[in-house]
Amino acid sequence: MRVLKSFSKLLVGMLVAGALAACGSGSGGGTPGPVVAPVATQTIKWQPDSSGFSQFMTNDTQYYGYGLWYYYTPSYEAQTSTVTAAVMKKSGANNVGYGVIFCYQDTNNFYRVMVDVIGHYTVLSRVAGTTSVIIPWSAPHTAIINTGYNVANVITVTQQSLNNFTVSFNGVQETQFTDPNFTGGYAGFYTSVSSTAENFPAVSEDVRCKLTSPVTYPVLVTTGLQAAPAQPGLNSLGSQEFGNVSDTLGQ
Repeated sequence: MRVLKSFSKLLVGMLVAGALAACGSGSGGGTPGPVVAPVATQTIKWQPDSSGFSQFMTNDTQYYGYGLWYYYTPSYEAQTSTVTAAVMKKSGANNVGYGVIFCYQDTNNFYRVMVDVIGHYTVLSRVAGTTSVIIPWSAPHTAIINTGYNVANVITVTQQSLNNFTVSFNGVQETQFTDPNFTGGYAGFYTSVSSTAENFPAVSEDVRCKLTSPVTYPVLVTTGLQAAPAQPGLNSLGSQEFGNVSDTLGQ
């Protein structure tokens, strides 16, 4: 009888040990993997960065489908002469536009020129809250727009005569247009956030811009970067504000 009890205890012990061993090996068990922390949501709205540019960055899905801009109040001209800005994208959708605004009157009235990472550009107006295409998304006549991330393009818009504008990229004139709506106003920056092409929150939409005429912004000072008075804006996008979604970098 004692032998049977001892054997039963031994058998139970072996079964328990076997079960524990099985839990620690094979596809059914093992040490738990590391816990991956969720990507934090962050938005920087047109703040001076450490390299002399103004930064807009977000990975927040609440901005899907919006255009965001920033005009610099000391840039006002009753009749716009020349607006020049260096713009670049650090990350984000490669076919979504960013660039400059000019002849800015208010939230509902201004022009803008945008480029994308692929090397296309467009010119648009916003009049009484309605966006219209002046020049649709196009490849330039020559390869004057730098492509890729972390690469700056210099956009220059000059009003040659009243309502007649030329558009240049990196010092080479690409096109011109005539529009009767605006002749003067403020200058600043613009970027778009796609509702379909972004990968938030994993990849941020990060755009950097620097105005060099008619005035300089941001302004480099001995103690760092001086943020000057400006006004941000926000509006819902129309489909014409995006490049061709079938385009990919390198094609």
